[in-house]
Amino acid sequence: MKILITLFLFINLSFASSLKIGDDLSSLKVEDQFDKILEINKNIKKIIIVFSKDKGDEIKSFLETNPNYLKTNNALYFADVSAAPGFVTNLFMVPKFKKYNYSIGLIRDEKVAESFPKKDENNLTIIELEENKISSIKYEKSLK
Repeated sequence: MKILITLFLFINLSFASSLKIGDDLSSLKVEDQFDKILEINKNIKKIIIVFSKDKGDEIKSFLETNPNYLKTNNALYFADVSAAPGFVTNLFMVPKFKKYNYSIGLIRDEKVAESFPKKDENNLTIIELEENKISSIKYEKSLK
């Protein structure tokens, strides 16, 4: 099942080197740490993406002190875990993530990860959506 989801996501994102303003994300589906599919729908207004463990730890701290942030902002949180070997992700990362009270969309495939815009590992990528389409892409040091 995970292979099919990754393949589906890869096919959907492989036609562009990087997502850009105006792209429709309605077909984007990412699996979270609970094996639940996170889908983009008209209610989703923001996708927050981290590309490093350090930024993931910062977001974790932020979400612990602001537990309603994702819901209030109609946001999804994705983490690029594609650099980690699959067994590391499955044996160590996912069990750790399952202790969190929020979903993390896990970007497991390196090619898929490359589709997401990225400034560097020290910045979050924040994709804002209107009606499933990208309306802006921002790079921030932290959530506010």
